[in-house]
Amino acid sequence: MTDDKRASTPADIDELLAVAHAESRALIEAQSQTNKRYEAEWKSFTNWVKSSPAINKQSDGKFLTRINVDLYFQQVVRFRKGTKNTVRTAVSALQWFADYREHVSFLLKVQW
Repeated sequence: MTDDKRASTPADIDELLAVAHAESRALIEAQSQTNKRYEAEWKSFTNWVKSSPAINKQSDGKFLTRINVDLYFQQVVRFRKGTKNTVRTAVSALQWFADYREHVSFLLKVQW
């Protein structure tokens, strides 16, 4: 990159975007906090994914995939005793971890 910090090539732009992405993700993660119920649900979900022989986390280390969430609700959450608020808490907790931990944002690629 040039000394005046202007992006002059696609590689420079990609580098600037990668740095901005990392800074943005770190800021979002640092400023977002969850509660004990959400943390307990997340622990239950990740332990279930780790212990399930047919499924596992993605190669990039993420647990929240469509199939994992669907199977978790079919095989675990639907058998819990309680009210519909119990299920709603599970939905909200996994959504929170998706939004603020696993899938905070995506890396934008500029096409030339």
